[in-house]
Amino acid sequence: MKRLLFVAIVFSAACAAQVAGNAKKIWSRPICNDTPVDTSVLTYSSSRSCWVASGAGAAGPTGPAGVDGALWFTGSGVPSGGTGSDGDFYVRSNGDIYGPKTSGSWGAVAFNIHGTDGTNGTNGTNGTNGTNGAISVIQNEGSALTVRPYLNFIGTGVNCVDNSGSTRTDCTVSGGGSGASVTSELLDFAGVRTSTTLLTFGTDCSSSTPCLVRIGDKVYTFTAAFTATVSANAGTLYTYVDSDGTIHCDYGGGTFVSTNVVGSGCTATFGTTAFPLSAIPLATWTATAGTWDISGMVPQRAFLSGPKKIVQGANMTITETADSVTFASAAGSGGGGPIVSAYNTASYTDETSGTFHVVAFDTNDFDTSSGAMHSTSTDPSHFIAPSTGYYSAHCSLILNGANGMFMKMRLNGTTDVIGSGSGSASGGPTNPSVNSNVYLHMTSGDYVECMFNPSGSDHPANGTTWLGANFQLLKLF
Repeated sequence: MKRLLFVAIVFSAACAAQVAGNAKKIWSRPICNDTPVDTSVLTYSSSRSCWVASGAGAAGPTGPAGVDGALWFTGSGVPSGGTGSDGDFYVRSNGDIYGPKTSGSWGAVAFNIHGTDGTNGTNGTNGTNGTNGAISVIQNEGSALTVRPYLNFIGTGVNCVDNSGSTRTDCTVSGGGSGASVTSELLDFAGVRTSTTLLTFGTDCSSSTPCLVRIGDKVYTFTAAFTATVSANAGTLYTYVDSDGTIHCDYGGGTFVSTNVVGSGCTATFGTTAFPLSAIPLATWTATAGTWDISGMVPQRAFLSGPKKIVQGANMTITETADSVTFASAAGSGGGGPIVSAYNTASYTDETSGTFHVVAFDTNDFDTSSGAMHSTSTDPSHFIAPSTGYYSAHCSLILNGANGMFMKMRLNGTTDVIGSGSGSASGGPTNPSVNSNVYLHMTSGDYVECMFNPSGSDHPANGTTWLGANFQLLKLF
């Protein structure tokens, strides 16, 4: 069936000539097949070489439903088979991409959206050093402790104050009741390594909290600190209080020489390698290469202490004052040791000529050994050494009428000893005399005797008394 079309065309004056020349060509073009029949306005399409409708036509019928689009799922783990449908995709949190899902399976990772690791960046410049912290050294009576970020003091009796002059914080713990307080007694003469070359002792000693030292019954008071400065070499410092109440910073040992240590408030003497017997030790501190060792202190202080036990020896006297003990030997001559002097008042007993006989002494003039050296009843011829040492023995005999006499002394009944003086006498028929003195080393318990031997037939008659019979034994030392 042919379609008929009536068209009204209006031309402008400017293009009338062109239209007139081309009218036949334009009208020979067909109408496009998809142009509605009832379209009243046509427009020529040069690209299609046909006329098309310029106005909107009526809506056509609804087309068939399109295919479903793909869905994207996300998760932290590998996708399960129940997640999504065929054609869908899955993005894992680590960047792995799965899909499209095919025949109910996600399959292997298709690719990862993360790029490869980049190269390491260049190192940054070092930062500037920080300022020193408030606490760089913590010490317990001069011994270093581990430094922590915080230092906490516990207890109502703790009091800490800033000591700017010594660049430190001083903390004290006050005591309570009638006991000793840490400040005034328990920390007396505590040592501190103030610097590498300076030691300070007794920082708590003051007029209000004095440090006290007792020597016997006498108490010495100290109200100021003392210091010891080392300048070179190595050795040991000995700090102590002597029996006169003087503080010492003596030093020695190692490579120390004189002037290596200077004391302030104490006497510094070179050559000391041990505490004196009469000292009250405070501390030792070692030095190396001209600096005090950080852990070089050995405290020697003791809050409760006493003197060594004093034992009184034989023949010694002990005298005490407030701050001293004096030892002296018992009264006597020479070395001041014990002495005994005895004589005989008994009648002479006739003895055989040519034989030595012991002389018994029945009376003591004096005996400073309280009977330890001679007994007038038990072995009265024995003169006994109460202790080991050197002795002087003297015997003097005068007979009543005799031609002559010999005399000697004997040690422990076996050993004859002859000392200075006359050992024999031949004074004629009347009153011969003889004496002798000997120096002996005797062990405690040894004894010495005086012996005589009348000579000739004209010896004293039986029962005649001695004109003189004396014996003295003295311990020299």
